[in-house]
Amino acid sequence: MKRLYPMTLAVLTALFYALPALADLQMTVQFTDHLSGENETTVLYLGKDKIRAEQQHDALNLVHITRADKELIWMLNPEQKRYVEISMTQMQRMEQEAQTYQDASRAMLEDYMEGLSEEEKAQYRQYLGMDEEEITPTEYRKGAEQTIGAWRCTVYEGLHNGQRIEQLCTVPLQSLSITKDDFETFYALYAHSGEDKSYGWDWAKMERIGFPVNTVQFENGQAAATTTFLAIEKKNLPASLFEIPSGYSKVSMMEFYTE
Repeated sequence: MKRLYPMTLAVLTALFYALPALADLQMTVQFTDHLSGENETTVLYLGKDKIRAEQQHDALNLVHITRADKELIWMLNPEQKRYVEISMTQMQRMEQEAQTYQDASRAMLEDYMEGLSEEEKAQYRQYLGMDEEEITPTEYRKGAEQTIGAWRCTVYEGLHNGQRIEQLCTVPLQSLSITKDDFETFYALYAHSGEDKSYGWDWAKMERIGFPVNTVQFENGQAAATTTFLAIEKKNLPASLFEIPSGYSKVSMMEFYTE
């Protein structure tokens, strides 16, 4: 089963490709890892070809700005007033290298399993979670309505091979004034990248069951992580949100993480 982890730089970049690319949209998202007890709050500002994410994770505060129009990603530390710059070409190269490593590791596992019986192969694949989601899609069963924070939403149980792996609570897209046109930038970037950047943000799925304002993921029957949208608001966003403030110093990635 795929776990949802706190919003790292790579995940935030994925969100830029995956979330509805509305002209002016502000979202506040809270993530809780029930296994570690860690909490993270992220405020997302989405503009045309731009995204700003303000993360508060324990004592660490970071800002990520993705500028598709400039083909750049900036990571800022507001306390130290410094930032690091990464090109999207660099990010894509890092993703490709990670994919190459993953493919090589998978090939090694496949070679190892050649000497196993079919039963042993099945057990090994199940243990590693290999191909499970591709072979058996998640089934969503509609439940009752609940009130979670500011939302009156409908519960959907996500079952995989009869086991609950997630619970969604969704609201109709119409209630958020979100339409398919809001995904045009996402579709354009997806086609340009040539890679699957959907990360589960399937328009047909959301059109069918609604926008997931609350998601609980389960491991071995226990709640492992919860993601909740505290607020979703359309508003005019100032251009300055997507620029580096004056007084910030550009540093290397190593310097950025050095006190």
